[in-house]
Amino acid sequence: MYRIRLRGFVFQTSFYNGGYSCTPKTQPFSIVKRLAKICKNHTYMKKQFLIYLLISYCLNLSSQVDTIRFNSEWIVDKNDCDYYMVLNRKSEDSTYDFWDYHISNELYGFGKAMGQNIQERTGNFIYYYKNGNIKEQGKFESGAKVGCWKGFYENGEIWYIENYINGKRDGEWIRYHLDGSVHIRLSYKNEELISKFFFNKQGDSIDNPECDDHIPYFKDNRIEPNEFRNFISQNLIYPKSASKKRIDGTVILQFKVDEFGNIVGIKVTNNPPEILRNAAIETKKLCPKWIPGRQFCKYVKVTFNFPINYGLK
Repeated sequence: MYRIRLRGFVFQTSFYNGGYSCTPKTQPFSIVKRLAKICKNHTYMKKQFLIYLLISYCLNLSSQVDTIRFNSEWIVDKNDCDYYMVLNRKSEDSTYDFWDYHISNELYGFGKAMGQNIQERTGNFIYYYKNGNIKEQGKFESGAKVGCWKGFYENGEIWYIENYINGKRDGEWIRYHLDGSVHIRLSYKNEELISKFFFNKQGDSIDNPECDDHIPYFKDNRIEPNEFRNFISQNLIYPKSASKKRIDGTVILQFKVDEFGNIVGIKVTNNPPEILRNAAIETKKLCPKWIPGRQFCKYVKVTFNFPINYGLK
């Protein structure tokens, strides 16, 4: 994949299934002159390909380009932003081209959506890690996963293969060890698990797999459930102004532990005093990474609800 940054616009290009994407950020100036300069300075890129990009960009000049900001849960949020989307509303049909970015500007993924609903994704999609390697790729139809989806470890090695029909698990699912050997084979029929086989790195079938299903756990301790509560107690932020005014209460925090053990999507689900709400969120942000949850040898995102009590002594 090539990523060409010019002042005023960005081109994202990919050879996935012979496709490409072209992302205008704003109206550029002297585009022909700049592309010619790239062509001169980058001998590894063919002139024909740059001309192809130029034509594609010009065809998109009549489109409306919007930017939408999202939080870690992909909910529109202008203030607490973890991702942003560049949305290209095409005038000639009902499709929308869009490109998702981390807030630090690394490409997260790109594809198409139908109609006014950007969640109704359609066509081939690719998602990326921050290092530029592909994280996941596959196809959507009317917002549902279809066909074969492939996932990759951050180093680029194959991680899993999944098959879907209309968004439902159907067919063979395979998980791989980091060395590329098969770790688990699953067979589904319309979401029903038909069979499950585990293998060690030598290819031998095993009854007790190294990769067991488990919920996320704090630090390296699955046995002591109070370790996270002890951490919160030892690091609790109790504002002096709240203590002086004798403000107390309980803050119920909801958060998710993502596939990498990061704490994301922190929000308050009850209605405590604002000063305690903010203090609880700041306390939670001090938490180190967790061990992520795993299901069928695939790390998954899990939601937790956790009460934090502010009591006056």
